[in-house]
Parts: sequence; structure tokens; C-alpha cells
Amino acid sequence: LYPQRGNFVLGSVGANASRYYVGPANTLSYATLVWNRAIFGTSSAFTDLDLRLFSRSTGAQINTSTTADNNVEKVSASITGQVVVKVTNFWTPFTGAEPFAVAFSEPGFQAVTPPSLSWLCSTPPSVVGANASFDISCTVTNRGDLDAFNGVLNVGTIALPFGTIAAGTSVSRTWTGLAPAQAGSYTITLQF
Repeated sequence: LYPQRGNFVLGSVGANASRYYVGPANTLSYATLVWNRAIFGTSSAFTDLDLRLFSRSTGAQINTSTTADNNVEKVSASITGQVVVKVTNFWTPFTGAEPFAVAFSEPGFQAVTPPSLSWLCSTPPSVVGANASFDISCTVTNRGDLDAFNGVLNVGTIALPFGTIAAGTSVSRTWTGLAPAQAGSYTITLQF
């Protein structure tokens, strides 16, 4: 009688945190997020939860619902394939996690972990002469359930593309860099 009554998940999300869900989209698909409002004497307040929809295969954001003055958010899209639904606690007047429910138009959505990256890089020479070349080798591992897209390794002011790192895999790269003309200390950071 109600074929979609089991198409939901229950969860909770702390301040400035997110939860991720993956499942199928088939033509017109939607997700609806709901949570409680809090009553303080004669006033009430909402935790500001936001809802975003992404393509799992490209990481592209498809739709978003980020209103701050209610306790319902809804996203939809005409898409076929795997999608990622992200619930974010943008702001909360409370301590602790905010409980919520998300209803989906399709069955089969499951909680997943976002990209979880760790990296190991070779130690560059401690001293490099001005305008001298040097090599850096790095291996980045993604222990999350979702792919990490468009990774860039920043070495000082030089941006080096790392590409996509699929869930559960590692990618290794070696670059030859050119030391700046000015002496100084430079930091290696990895951004995705």
C-alpha cells in the first residue's frame, strides 16, 4: 500500500559536522530532511541544518536547500545514477548533536564516510639552492567511502594537480619542483 514507507534514515549531526548518504536516483528523485525545533519559554529556535545533493560519479553539486528559518529542507533532481546526499549542521543554538530524518524517493540509501585522506611524502632536501630543481614524491590514500575529486598538492606557491582518488585506493605522484629565487621556508600542504 505504501511502497516508499521504508525509504528513510535516522541520524544526528553535531555542530559544524556533516553526514553523508549514497543511493540510487531514477529520473525525478528527491530527498527531504526534517528535524525538531526547540522551545525556550515563549520563544523557539531552529538548528540550521542544510541539505545538498551531489553526483557520486563526478562530485558535482546538483541541488541544495539551505534555508535558515524552518526545520524542513528538500532537494530534487532529474538524474539517473548514484547520488550523494549531504546533511550539514550549519549552526546550532545547542550543545550536542541534532537528531534528524531524511526521506528518499528511492530505496537503498546508506550512510557512508566522506573522503578520508592521509598522505606520505618523501622528505625534500633540507636545503635547496635558489632556482635549483628538486623532486617530491607523495602517496595519498583515501580511506573513505566516497571519491576525492580534483586534488591539488601545494608546494609553496606552486599548485600541482593530484587528480581524483577513488574510495579505498592510493595514488602516487612524483614532481620535479624549482626552488624559488628567494630564500625562505616553504610548507607542503594537500588540499582537496
